[in-house]
Amino acid sequence: MDTLIPPALRSHCDALITYSTDVSQHLLDTMHKVGELNLQLARDMLADLGQICQRSMADGNAAELGAALGSKLNPANGPLREYQRKLADTMAHACDDLARATETHMPKLSRSATALAEDAMRRASEEAAKATERQQQAVEQLQAGIHGGDGHADEHAGQRPH
Repeated sequence: MDTLIPPALRSHCDALITYSTDVSQHLLDTMHKVGELNLQLARDMLADLGQICQRSMADGNAAELGAALGSKLNPANGPLREYQRKLADTMAHACDDLARATETHMPKLSRSATALAEDAMRRASEEAAKATERQQQAVEQLQAGIHGGDGHADEHAGQRPH
């Protein structure tokens, strides 16, 4: 079975799989970190909202509740600001990781792609040469048959079809 897959193709596929695996792992790690950030934001927001509601209910002031909720939901304040900062950091690290993975794997991918292209060209050239040789042999056999290969070519030339 290994003879069916050229070594250059196997090497290139291995390089692609290694690169894809590395990139996928970095993306998975990033998505995991984003999920953790989302959970932390939800916990922080619920804790803050719970405290605001308890204070407002204890004071009996509904107007204060609205103002406090509005202030907590403002992106410039509290948990949302921290979330945005951590999310930006996480995305920046993800970009760095992906760039590093690409820098690491691209030389091997480039070499294996070049080797694969050269192998394909070599194989195509060999097949073209074989096809040309087969065609030439067929023409030579045909010419040999026409020029007396069976010894009766001249007899057949003078006969008319019935």
